[in-house]
Amino acid sequence: MSNHTVLFPNFTDETTQLFLNFNEIVDNLLTKFPKAEFYVAGIGAITNILHLIVITRKSMMTSSTNVILIGIGIHDLMVMLSILSPFVNRARIGGCDPPPSLIRVHLELLSYAISDSSRRTSSWLGVSLAFVRFVVLKNSRKLRPTNLGKLRIGWILVSVTSIISIIFAAAYRFRFEVVWFATWHPPPSCGFSENFTRSEYGYLQRAIFYDYHELLLKMSFLIDGILAKCVPCFILILLGFLLVKELKQAQESRKMMGSRKKESGSKNRTTKIVICMTISYLVAEFPLGIIMILQFVLAETPGFL
Repeated sequence: MSNHTVLFPNFTDETTQLFLNFNEIVDNLLTKFPKAEFYVAGIGAITNILHLIVITRKSMMTSSTNVILIGIGIHDLMVMLSILSPFVNRARIGGCDPPPSLIRVHLELLSYAISDSSRRTSSWLGVSLAFVRFVVLKNSRKLRPTNLGKLRIGWILVSVTSIISIIFAAAYRFRFEVVWFATWHPPPSCGFSENFTRSEYGYLQRAIFYDYHELLLKMSFLIDGILAKCVPCFILILLGFLLVKELKQAQESRKMMGSRKKESGSKNRTTKIVICMTISYLVAEFPLGIIMILQFVLAETPGFL
């Protein structure tokens, strides 16, 4: 059986070759991506640090929405750091650098799990922020009291969301096992001693995920794609529309009550932030959700994965 047949079973040779040509184009693009990712993540880390310095001031700790923004900032910063950490002392493939140690491979897997957890948490905290803002704005317009605006509620939402996401990240980490796969021998020109060798480690998905027609693998793709990516985006879109509607009604109510324009503008900043976040989450996370659902559908076709 040829490698082409293994990658794309049940497809004609002509179609398989078309897929392979497309894959080669994507691979050529991705070889340039890590360097760009490094700079983008560096800028993201700096901006999130500045954001956290401002938002964690005592004068800013006034409501649950600020606490949720702190949680989003922390998790976004963790995503940036998890992207940057593998670049530290990264071995040059094909050069004289020894391969990564066993501990480094474990740490890189941990950084992927942290990134997975933090992205999921950030998305759901965005949903929490939109929901809290909607309820507070609605109750404020109708002169009804609510506890969702209190600091304690913000800390509870951040803590619960983070813990649930960590459980999902642990399941993600369990998918992979670190294995030894070769012994590295340095090229003679590198100047190492004659008998110098180093074990090469990598990681593979555990065999159990391929049992029963990749059942566990498919379910992990489906659950993560829906719960971590698609559902938060759909909820944010819904809450975004509701917030815009509520914002207009609140402005009309203030005009009728003769409220000052300055006061109205200051109270609506968080609402506008939520609307901007809805758009950014939709652009950043929804395509990943679609990809993960496609992984569920095409799990039995290695070439697509």
